[in-house]
Amino acid sequence: MEDCTFLNGYHVSAGTLLMVNALEIQRDLSCMASSHMSSGQKGTYLALQMLHLTLATMLHCYDIAKLSDEEIDMTESPGLANLKANPVKVYLTPRLHPKTYYV
Repeated sequence: MEDCTFLNGYHVSAGTLLMVNALEIQRDLSCMASSHMSSGQKGTYLALQMLHLTLATMLHCYDIAKLSDEEIDMTESPGLANLKANPVKVYLTPRLHPKTYYV
């Protein structure tokens, strides 16, 4: 490691522990391509990644089975959100030993 001087004049000695203020960086509008706060674009990528992570965790941790032998009805209900007209009822069974889930 060696000493470093940044463009704005900050000098950091070798071996210095730096802590990044991630919250401030995420809220700094000058770093955003579009600073309009109500557009919802800032968290879209994070939300999509969290959706994949949550789904993968559920599939890894549980065996998922339907409660009935009926075929799944994919009919949608009317409205702005795509909700199922007839929800699917499932039974979740943990795959791993219960002690695995305790930290």
